[in-house]
Amino acid sequence: FTSVLYPRIAEWTEEGMTGELQYYSSRAYFYPVALFLALTTGGYVVGEWLLIRMYEPGYAAVWLPLIVLLLARVFYSIGRVSLPFQFSTGSDRQIAVLGVAAATLNALLNLALIPRLQLVGAGIASLCGFVLFGGGAYMMVRMRGVVQLPLTDIAGSLVAALVMGVGVNVLWRYVPHVWYWTGVVVMVGAGLYGLMLLALSPLARDDLRRLV
Repeated sequence: FTSVLYPRIAEWTEEGMTGELQYYSSRAYFYPVALFLALTTGGYVVGEWLLIRMYEPGYAAVWLPLIVLLLARVFYSIGRVSLPFQFSTGSDRQIAVLGVAAATLNALLNLALIPRLQLVGAGIASLCGFVLFGGGAYMMVRMRGVVQLPLTDIAGSLVAALVMGVGVNVLWRYVPHVWYWTGVVVMVGAGLYGLMLLALSPLARDDLRRLV
C-alpha cells in the first residue's frame, strides 16, 4: 500500500481530491484491522493447541504473548496506513517524534513488565507502543481532515470476530482435538466470520459487488 499508492496519495493531497483519498484510505484501514481481529480471535481458541502440535508442549508458553502481539498488529496497521497520508502533507518531523516516543514507551514498559510477566510483559509493552504509534499517527492525519476511519465497518468486524469466537469456542469443545477437526473448526470460523462481515459492513458488501 505504501509503495504503490504513495505517489498517487501525494498527488491527490496536493490537488485536494478528497474523494479518492477517502475511498482508498477507508479500505486500507479496514481490511488489515478486520484480518487481525479475526486472527486474534481464532488464535485465542485454537492457537495453543496448534503451537503444541506444530512444535512441542514447551511452546504453549508463547501462546498468550502471540495473541497479545496479534492484537497489537491491529493498531500497528492503523499507524502504517496513516504514514503515507502524513508524509504527503510534509509532516515527516511529527512522525519521527511519534516513532521515538512509541519506541521509548515500548522500551520502558519492557524494563518494567518483563521481570514480572516475562513474555506476556514484552507483548503488552509492544501493544502499548503500537497503540501510541497507531493512535497518534491516525489523529495527526484525522485532524488535517485527510482521512477518516470507517468506524461502522470496523465495529462490524469486531462484532463479527466476537460472534465467530463464541461459535468456534463452542464447536472446539465438542470435537476431537485432531488435525482433521481443527481444519473443520478453522473453516467454519472463517465462513462464519465472512458471512457476519458481509452482513455488518457496507464497505465489504460494496467491494464484493464490485469484485463480482
